[in-house]
Amino acid sequence: MEQLIIIFILLPFLGFLISLIVPAKMEKTISYIAFFTTGIGALLTFAFIIWWIVSGSPTLNINEIVLYESHSYEFFIDLYFDKITAVYLMFSSILAYLIAIYS
Repeated sequence: MEQLIIIFILLPFLGFLISLIVPAKMEKTISYIAFFTTGIGALLTFAFIIWWIVSGSPTLNINEIVLYESHSYEFFIDLYFDKITAVYLMFSSILAYLIAIYS
C-alpha cells in the first residue's frame, strides 16, 4: 500500500516528461497527455482511498527518501498519510483534473 503513494508523486512527473518530448506544434497531443495523467491520477486516488478505508484506514508513514545523511544528522522526505491527507488528496486530484480540462 505504501508503494502506491509514490505513484501519486511520479504520475504527474511522468506526464510532464512525456509532454517535454512531444513537439510544441502538437498542442492537442500535449493536452491529451495532461487529461490522461490527471484523469488516471484522480481515478487511482478514488481507488486507493476506497481500498485504504476498507483495509481499516491505517496511518501510513514513509520516510525512505533520504536527501542528506551525515554522521549525526539525517535529512529525509517523510510521506505521511492519514484521514486528513486522504481528504486533501481527493480534493486536489479532482481540482487538478478540472484545471486540466478547463485550461
